[in-house]
Amino acid sequence: MKGIDEPATIFMYSVDATKTETFDLLWGDRLRKKFPKLTVEFLQESKGNTIQDLAARKQIPDIIRVGFNTLREDYLDIGLGYDMRPIIEKQKYDLSKFEPSLITRIVNEAPKGELFGLPITGSTNSLAMFYNKDIFDKFGLPYPTDNMTWDDVYELTKKIGRTEGGVVYKGFTGLTPNILRYNQLGLPFIDPNADKIYDTEKWKAVFNNFLRFYELPNNPFGENLTDHYNDFSKKLNVAMHLSNHGDYRSFPDRMNWDIMAIPAMKGIAPNSGGVGAAYWAITQQAPDKELAFQVISYLLSEEVQIANARLGYIPSVVDQKIFDSFGLDDPKLQGKNRKAFFAHPYAPAPAKRDPSLTRFNESDQANIFRDVLVNVAQHKTDINTALREATELIDKKFKEAAAK
Repeated sequence: MKGIDEPATIFMYSVDATKTETFDLLWGDRLRKKFPKLTVEFLQESKGNTIQDLAARKQIPDIIRVGFNTLREDYLDIGLGYDMRPIIEKQKYDLSKFEPSLITRIVNEAPKGELFGLPITGSTNSLAMFYNKDIFDKFGLPYPTDNMTWDDVYELTKKIGRTEGGVVYKGFTGLTPNILRYNQLGLPFIDPNADKIYDTEKWKAVFNNFLRFYELPNNPFGENLTDHYNDFSKKLNVAMHLSNHGDYRSFPDRMNWDIMAIPAMKGIAPNSGGVGAAYWAITQQAPDKELAFQVISYLLSEEVQIANARLGYIPSVVDQKIFDSFGLDDPKLQGKNRKAFFAHPYAPAPAKRDPSLTRFNESDQANIFRDVLVNVAQHKTDINTALREATELIDKKFKEAAAK
Protein backbone atom coordinates (compact mmCIF):
# COMPACT_ATOMS: atom_id res chain seq x y z
CA MET A 1 0.00 0.00 0.00
CA LYS A 2 1.22 3.46 -0.89
CA GLY A 3 0.59 6.20 1.62
CA ILE A 4 -1.36 9.23 0.52
CA ASP A 5 1.82 11.30 1.02
CA GLU A 6 3.76 9.21 -1.52
CA PRO A 7 3.50 9.42 -5.33
CA ALA A 8 0.29 7.65 -6.29
CA THR A 9 -2.68 7.95 -8.66
CA ILE A 10 -6.36 7.74 -7.76
CA PHE A 11 -9.01 7.36 -10.46
CA MET A 12 -12.41 8.76 -9.47
CA TYR A 13 -15.71 8.66 -11.35
CA SER A 14 -19.20 10.11 -10.94
CA VAL A 15 -22.25 8.22 -12.20
CA ASP A 16 -24.44 11.32 -12.30
CA ALA A 17 -22.56 13.54 -14.73
CA THR A 18 -21.08 15.75 -12.03
CA LYS A 19 -19.24 18.45 -13.94
CA THR A 20 -15.46 18.38 -13.71
CA GLU A 21 -15.55 22.00 -12.52
CA THR A 22 -17.82 21.03 -9.61
CA PHE A 23 -15.67 18.02 -8.75
CA ASP A 24 -12.54 20.15 -8.71
CA LEU A 25 -14.18 22.93 -6.67
CA LEU A 26 -15.53 20.68 -3.92
CA TRP A 27 -13.09 17.76 -3.87
CA GLY A 28 -10.42 17.47 -6.55
CA ASP A 29 -8.51 20.69 -5.95
CA ARG A 30 -8.68 20.18 -2.19
CA LEU A 31 -7.10 16.74 -2.58
CA ARG A 32 -4.37 18.04 -4.88
CA LYS A 33 -3.50 20.87 -2.53
CA LYS A 34 -3.48 18.68 0.57
CA PHE A 35 -1.53 15.83 -1.04
CA PRO A 36 0.65 17.26 -3.82
CA LYS A 37 2.19 13.87 -4.64
CA LEU A 38 -1.25 12.40 -5.34
CA THR A 39 -2.39 12.44 -8.99
CA VAL A 40 -6.17 12.78 -9.06
CA GLU A 41 -7.88 11.60 -12.24
CA PHE A 42 -11.58 12.22 -12.67
CA LEU A 43 -14.12 11.16 -15.29
CA GLN A 44 -17.73 12.26 -15.40
CA GLU A 45 -20.54 10.15 -16.81
CA SER A 46 -21.22 10.83 -20.48
CA LYS A 47 -22.33 9.02 -23.59
CA GLY A 48 -19.93 6.15 -24.15
CA ASN A 49 -18.54 6.60 -20.65
CA THR A 50 -21.25 5.26 -18.38
CA ILE A 51 -20.06 3.11 -15.51
CA GLN A 52 -21.42 0.13 -17.43
CA ASP A 53 -19.24 1.13 -20.41
CA LEU A 54 -16.20 1.41 -18.19
CA ALA A 55 -16.87 -1.97 -16.58
CA ALA A 56 -17.20 -3.59 -20.01
CA ARG A 57 -13.82 -2.08 -21.01
CA LYS A 58 -12.32 -3.09 -17.66
CA GLN A 59 -11.48 0.57 -17.08
CA ILE A 60 -12.60 0.44 -13.48
CA PRO A 61 -12.26 3.53 -11.25
CA ASP A 62 -10.82 3.22 -7.76
CA ILE A 63 -13.62 5.36 -6.28
CA ILE A 64 -17.04 6.12 -7.70
CA ARG A 65 -19.68 8.62 -6.68
CA VAL A 66 -23.02 6.78 -6.67
CA GLY A 67 -26.54 7.51 -5.43
CA PHE A 68 -28.30 5.37 -2.85
CA ASN A 69 -31.19 4.91 -5.27
CA THR A 70 -28.94 3.67 -8.10
CA LEU A 71 -26.55 1.59 -5.99
CA ARG A 72 -27.76 -1.67 -7.49
CA GLU A 73 -27.65 -0.87 -11.21
CA ASP A 74 -24.58 1.40 -11.13
CA TYR A 75 -22.45 -0.54 -8.68
CA LEU A 76 -23.57 -3.91 -7.38
CA ASP A 77 -25.10 -5.38 -10.53
CA ILE A 78 -21.91 -4.83 -12.51
CA GLY A 79 -19.64 -6.46 -9.97
CA LEU A 80 -18.01 -3.41 -8.39
CA GLY A 81 -19.28 -3.88 -4.84
CA TYR A 82 -16.79 -3.60 -1.98
CA ASP A 83 -17.99 -3.78 1.62
CA MET A 84 -16.16 -1.05 3.55
CA ARG A 85 -16.91 -2.44 7.00
CA PRO A 86 -13.62 -4.36 7.47
CA ILE A 87 -11.44 -1.39 6.53
CA ILE A 88 -13.59 0.92 8.67
CA GLU A 89 -13.11 -1.38 11.65
CA LYS A 90 -9.36 -1.68 10.95
CA GLN A 91 -8.96 2.10 10.78
CA LYS A 92 -11.28 2.64 13.77
CA TYR A 93 -13.17 5.12 11.63
CA ASP A 94 -16.02 6.89 13.44
CA LEU A 95 -19.34 6.47 11.61
CA SER A 96 -21.31 8.15 14.38
CA LYS A 97 -20.39 11.61 13.04
CA PHE A 98 -22.62 11.15 9.99
CA GLU A 99 -26.30 12.05 9.72
CA PRO A 100 -27.79 8.69 10.85
CA SER A 101 -30.44 8.46 8.13
CA LEU A 102 -27.76 8.76 5.43
CA ILE A 103 -25.98 5.69 6.76
CA THR A 104 -29.30 3.91 7.15
CA ARG A 105 -30.26 4.62 3.53
CA ILE A 106 -27.10 3.09 2.04
CA VAL A 107 -27.13 0.08 4.39
CA ASN A 108 -30.80 -0.53 3.55
CA GLU A 109 -29.88 -0.82 -0.13
CA ALA A 110 -27.32 -3.55 0.60
CA PRO A 111 -28.47 -7.17 0.31
CA LYS A 112 -26.87 -8.25 3.59
CA GLY A 113 -26.44 -4.98 5.43
CA GLU A 114 -23.04 -4.23 3.91
CA LEU A 115 -21.72 -0.68 3.91
CA PHE A 116 -20.87 0.08 0.29
CA GLY A 117 -20.28 3.81 0.59
CA LEU A 118 -20.01 6.86 2.82
CA PRO A 119 -22.20 9.96 2.34
CA ILE A 120 -20.56 12.83 0.54
CA THR A 121 -20.42 16.37 1.81
CA GLY A 122 -21.48 18.69 -0.97
CA SER A 123 -23.92 16.25 -2.53
CA THR A 124 -26.43 15.97 0.27
CA ASN A 125 -29.97 16.57 -0.98
CA SER A 126 -32.46 18.04 1.47
CA LEU A 127 -35.56 20.20 1.34
CA ALA A 128 -35.87 23.89 2.12
CA MET A 129 -38.81 26.27 2.46
CA PHE A 130 -38.20 29.59 0.73
CA TYR A 131 -40.38 32.68 0.83
CA ASN A 132 -40.67 35.93 -1.14
CA LYS A 133 -40.44 38.86 1.29
CA ASP A 134 -41.81 41.32 -1.28
CA ILE A 135 -45.15 39.51 -1.44
CA PHE A 136 -45.53 39.58 2.35
CA ASP A 137 -44.61 43.26 2.33
CA LYS A 138 -47.05 44.00 -0.49
CA PHE A 139 -49.98 42.53 1.42
CA GLY A 140 -48.94 43.78 4.86
CA LEU A 141 -48.32 40.32 6.32
CA PRO A 142 -45.60 39.34 8.79
CA TYR A 143 -42.83 37.10 7.47
CA PRO A 144 -43.07 33.36 8.21
CA THR A 145 -41.15 32.04 11.21
CA ASP A 146 -39.22 28.86 11.97
CA ASN A 147 -41.84 27.46 14.36
CA MET A 148 -44.77 27.28 11.96
CA THR A 149 -46.96 24.27 11.23
CA TRP A 150 -48.46 23.30 7.87
CA ASP A 151 -51.80 24.50 9.21
CA ASP A 152 -50.22 27.92 9.76
CA VAL A 153 -48.89 27.93 6.20
CA TYR A 154 -52.34 26.94 4.94
CA GLU A 155 -53.93 29.90 6.70
CA LEU A 156 -51.26 32.21 5.28
CA THR A 157 -51.90 30.82 1.81
CA LYS A 158 -55.59 31.67 2.12
CA LYS A 159 -54.70 35.26 2.98
CA ILE A 160 -52.23 35.68 0.13
CA GLY A 161 -54.04 34.05 -2.78
CA ARG A 162 -55.58 36.71 -5.02
CA THR A 163 -55.42 38.33 -8.45
CA GLU A 164 -54.18 41.89 -8.45
CA GLY A 165 -53.07 44.01 -11.40
CA GLY A 166 -53.52 41.02 -13.67
CA VAL A 167 -51.12 38.92 -11.57
CA VAL A 168 -52.25 35.74 -9.79
CA TYR A 169 -50.46 35.66 -6.43
CA LYS A 170 -50.16 32.18 -4.97
CA GLY A 171 -49.43 31.40 -1.35
CA PHE A 172 -47.64 28.07 -1.76
CA THR A 173 -46.12 25.69 -4.32
CA GLY A 174 -43.81 22.70 -3.99
CA LEU A 175 -41.40 20.58 -6.04
CA THR A 176 -43.58 17.48 -6.16
CA PRO A 177 -41.15 14.55 -6.69
CA ASN A 178 -38.80 15.39 -3.83
CA ILE A 179 -41.38 16.54 -1.30
CA LEU A 180 -42.76 13.02 -1.66
CA ARG A 181 -39.44 11.17 -1.86
CA TYR A 182 -38.24 12.99 1.27
CA ASN A 183 -41.62 13.11 3.02
CA GLN A 184 -41.73 14.01 6.70
CA LEU A 185 -43.25 10.68 7.74
CA GLY A 186 -40.37 8.71 6.24
CA LEU A 187 -42.75 6.58 4.17
CA PRO A 188 -41.35 4.37 1.38
CA PHE A 189 -42.99 4.16 -2.04
CA ILE A 190 -43.20 0.38 -2.00
CA ASP A 191 -43.81 -2.10 0.80
CA PRO A 192 -40.65 -3.28 2.63
CA ASN A 193 -42.04 -6.80 2.95
CA ALA A 194 -44.04 -7.44 -0.22
CA ASP A 195 -44.12 -6.66 -3.94
CA LYS A 196 -46.78 -4.01 -3.70
CA ILE A 197 -47.34 -0.33 -3.05
CA TYR A 198 -46.81 0.84 0.52
CA ASP A 199 -49.80 1.52 2.78
CA THR A 200 -51.90 4.02 0.81
CA GLU A 201 -53.86 5.08 3.90
CA LYS A 202 -50.64 6.31 5.50
CA TRP A 203 -49.65 8.02 2.26
CA LYS A 204 -52.96 9.88 2.19
CA ALA A 205 -51.78 11.97 5.14
CA VAL A 206 -48.83 13.19 3.05
CA PHE A 207 -50.86 13.75 -0.11
CA ASN A 208 -53.75 15.49 1.63
CA ASN A 209 -51.39 17.80 3.48
CA PHE A 210 -50.36 19.27 0.12
CA LEU A 211 -53.53 18.75 -1.91
CA ARG A 212 -55.56 21.03 0.35
CA PHE A 213 -53.44 23.98 -0.80
CA TYR A 214 -54.45 23.42 -4.41
CA GLU A 215 -58.13 23.26 -3.53
CA LEU A 216 -58.02 26.91 -2.53
CA PRO A 217 -59.61 29.14 -5.21
CA ASN A 218 -56.55 31.39 -5.59
CA ASN A 219 -53.80 28.79 -5.34
CA PRO A 220 -54.16 26.62 -8.47
CA PHE A 221 -51.64 23.94 -9.35
CA GLY A 222 -50.07 24.86 -12.69
CA GLU A 223 -50.97 22.95 -15.83
CA ASN A 224 -47.31 22.94 -16.87
CA LEU A 225 -45.12 21.24 -14.27
CA THR A 226 -41.94 23.11 -15.17
CA ASP A 227 -43.71 26.46 -14.90
CA HIS A 228 -45.37 25.42 -11.65
CA TYR A 229 -42.01 24.58 -10.09
CA ASN A 230 -40.32 27.71 -11.45
CA ASP A 231 -43.00 30.36 -10.83
CA PHE A 232 -41.48 31.17 -7.45
CA SER A 233 -38.18 32.28 -8.97
CA LYS A 234 -39.31 33.23 -12.51
CA LYS A 235 -42.65 34.99 -12.19
CA LEU A 236 -42.04 36.00 -8.56
CA ASN A 237 -45.76 35.53 -7.86
CA VAL A 238 -45.50 32.74 -5.24
CA ALA A 239 -45.11 33.58 -1.56
CA MET A 240 -43.73 30.25 -0.21
CA HIS A 241 -42.05 27.39 -2.04
CA LEU A 242 -40.85 23.99 -0.78
CA SER A 243 -38.01 22.71 -2.91
CA ASN A 244 -34.43 21.43 -2.98
CA HIS A 245 -32.14 23.38 -0.67
CA GLY A 246 -29.72 24.34 -3.45
CA ASP A 247 -32.35 25.96 -5.65
CA TYR A 248 -31.54 29.35 -4.16
CA ARG A 249 -28.44 29.47 -6.40
CA SER A 250 -30.68 30.11 -9.42
CA PHE A 251 -32.78 32.84 -7.78
CA PRO A 252 -32.43 36.17 -9.63
CA ASP A 253 -30.64 39.01 -7.90
CA ARG A 254 -33.79 41.15 -7.98
CA MET A 255 -35.63 38.61 -5.86
CA ASN A 256 -36.08 39.52 -2.19
CA TRP A 257 -36.17 36.07 -0.60
CA ASP A 258 -35.37 34.27 2.65
CA ILE A 259 -35.63 30.81 4.23
CA MET A 260 -37.93 29.43 6.90
CA ALA A 261 -37.75 26.07 8.66
CA ILE A 262 -39.81 23.24 7.16
CA PRO A 263 -43.28 23.51 8.79
CA ALA A 264 -44.27 20.83 11.29
CA MET A 265 -46.79 18.13 10.36
CA LYS A 266 -49.65 17.41 12.72
CA GLY A 267 -49.07 14.46 15.03
CA ILE A 268 -45.27 14.22 14.74
CA ALA A 269 -42.31 16.13 16.15
CA PRO A 270 -41.01 18.85 13.81
CA ASN A 271 -38.56 17.60 11.21
CA SER A 272 -37.01 18.86 7.99
CA GLY A 273 -38.19 15.96 5.85
CA GLY A 274 -35.93 13.20 4.65
CA VAL A 275 -32.45 13.61 3.29
CA GLY A 276 -30.55 11.82 0.55
CA ALA A 277 -26.98 11.87 -0.66
CA ALA A 278 -24.50 10.50 -3.10
CA TYR A 279 -21.81 8.24 -1.67
CA TRP A 280 -18.11 7.65 -2.15
CA ALA A 281 -17.72 3.94 -2.88
CA ILE A 282 -14.53 1.92 -3.37
CA THR A 283 -14.63 -0.61 -6.18
CA GLN A 284 -13.75 -4.25 -5.67
CA GLN A 285 -11.20 -3.86 -8.46
CA ALA A 286 -9.30 -0.96 -6.84
CA PRO A 287 -5.69 -2.21 -6.44
CA ASP A 288 -5.03 -0.17 -3.29
CA LYS A 289 -8.19 0.01 -1.22
CA GLU A 290 -6.44 1.51 1.79
CA LEU A 291 -5.23 4.41 -0.35
CA ALA A 292 -8.76 4.83 -1.68
CA PHE A 293 -10.11 4.85 1.87
CA GLN A 294 -7.54 7.47 2.92
CA VAL A 295 -8.74 9.67 0.06
CA ILE A 296 -12.39 9.24 1.07
CA SER A 297 -11.54 9.88 4.72
CA TYR A 298 -9.99 13.21 3.82
CA LEU A 299 -12.91 14.19 1.58
CA LEU A 300 -15.25 13.56 4.52
CA SER A 301 -13.02 15.26 7.09
CA GLU A 302 -14.06 18.24 9.17
CA GLU A 303 -11.73 20.40 7.08
CA VAL A 304 -13.52 19.63 3.82
CA GLN A 305 -16.98 19.52 5.38
CA ILE A 306 -16.52 23.05 6.73
CA ALA A 307 -15.00 24.38 3.49
CA ASN A 308 -17.91 23.06 1.42
CA ALA A 309 -20.51 24.10 3.99
CA ARG A 310 -19.17 27.65 3.81
CA LEU A 311 -19.92 27.55 0.08
CA GLY A 312 -23.55 26.56 0.77
CA TYR A 313 -23.34 22.79 0.42
CA ILE A 314 -25.17 20.73 3.04
CA PRO A 315 -22.78 18.61 5.16
CA SER A 316 -23.21 14.88 5.59
CA VAL A 317 -22.33 15.01 9.29
CA VAL A 318 -24.14 16.28 12.37
CA ASP A 319 -21.95 19.03 13.78
CA GLN A 320 -23.20 22.39 15.02
CA LYS A 321 -19.87 24.04 14.23
CA ILE A 322 -20.24 22.99 10.59
CA PHE A 323 -23.91 24.02 10.55
CA ASP A 324 -22.90 27.45 11.85
CA SER A 325 -20.38 27.83 9.02
CA PHE A 326 -23.00 27.10 6.37
CA GLY A 327 -23.13 29.70 3.61
CA LEU A 328 -20.59 32.08 5.10
CA ASP A 329 -18.70 32.27 1.79
CA ASP A 330 -21.76 32.30 -0.47
CA PRO A 331 -22.79 35.87 -1.39
CA LYS A 332 -26.38 34.74 -2.02
CA LEU A 333 -26.77 33.59 1.58
CA GLN A 334 -25.51 36.72 3.27
CA GLY A 335 -28.17 38.20 5.53
CA LYS A 336 -30.40 35.14 5.09
CA ASN A 337 -31.87 32.94 7.81
CA ARG A 338 -29.23 30.25 7.25
CA LYS A 339 -30.00 28.43 10.52
CA ALA A 340 -33.42 27.49 9.09
CA PHE A 341 -31.72 24.81 6.97
CA PHE A 342 -30.84 22.98 10.20
CA ALA A 343 -33.68 24.09 12.49
CA HIS A 344 -35.08 20.55 12.84
CA PRO A 345 -33.62 17.04 12.60
CA TYR A 346 -34.22 15.06 9.43
CA ALA A 347 -37.01 12.51 9.11
CA PRO A 348 -36.01 8.87 9.49
CA ALA A 349 -34.99 6.92 6.40
CA PRO A 350 -37.66 4.56 5.03
CA ALA A 351 -37.58 1.00 6.36
CA LYS A 352 -35.26 -1.54 4.75
CA ARG A 353 -36.85 -3.59 1.99
CA ASP A 354 -36.41 -7.37 1.99
CA PRO A 355 -33.58 -7.88 -0.55
CA SER A 356 -35.12 -11.13 -1.80
CA LEU A 357 -38.12 -9.25 -3.19
CA THR A 358 -38.51 -7.94 -6.74
CA ARG A 359 -37.20 -4.45 -7.36
CA PHE A 360 -37.62 -1.81 -10.00
CA ASN A 361 -36.19 1.64 -10.57
CA GLU A 362 -36.71 4.06 -7.67
CA SER A 363 -37.12 7.02 -10.02
CA ASP A 364 -40.04 5.22 -11.67
CA GLN A 365 -41.61 4.79 -8.23
CA ALA A 366 -41.15 8.50 -7.50
CA ASN A 367 -42.76 9.44 -10.82
CA ILE A 368 -45.80 7.28 -10.14
CA PHE A 369 -46.32 8.99 -6.79
CA ARG A 370 -45.69 12.39 -8.33
CA ASP A 371 -48.47 11.75 -10.83
CA VAL A 372 -50.89 10.91 -8.01
CA LEU A 373 -50.43 14.31 -6.45
CA VAL A 374 -50.28 16.22 -9.75
CA ASN A 375 -53.37 14.62 -11.29
CA VAL A 376 -55.46 15.21 -8.20
CA ALA A 377 -54.13 18.74 -7.73
CA GLN A 378 -55.02 19.51 -11.36
CA HIS A 379 -58.53 18.16 -10.72
CA LYS A 380 -58.15 15.37 -13.28
CA THR A 381 -59.14 12.71 -10.76
CA ASP A 382 -59.72 12.14 -7.04
CA ILE A 383 -57.25 10.80 -4.50
CA ASN A 384 -58.84 7.35 -4.16
CA THR A 385 -58.92 6.78 -7.91
CA ALA A 386 -55.37 8.08 -8.31
CA LEU A 387 -54.06 5.77 -5.60
CA ARG A 388 -55.91 2.81 -7.07
CA GLU A 389 -54.35 3.50 -10.46
CA ALA A 390 -50.93 3.91 -8.86
CA THR A 391 -51.39 0.56 -7.12
CA GLU A 392 -52.23 -1.11 -10.44
CA LEU A 393 -49.26 0.52 -12.17
CA ILE A 394 -46.84 -0.56 -9.46
CA ASP A 395 -48.22 -4.11 -9.64
CA LYS A 396 -47.57 -4.02 -13.38
CA LYS A 397 -44.02 -2.76 -12.83
CA PHE A 398 -43.34 -5.60 -10.41
CA LYS A 399 -44.62 -8.18 -12.90
CA GLU A 400 -42.47 -6.71 -15.66
CA ALA A 401 -39.39 -6.69 -13.43
CA ALA A 402 -40.01 -10.24 -12.26
CA ALA A 403 -40.30 -11.43 -15.87
CA LYS A 404 -36.85 -10.13 -16.84
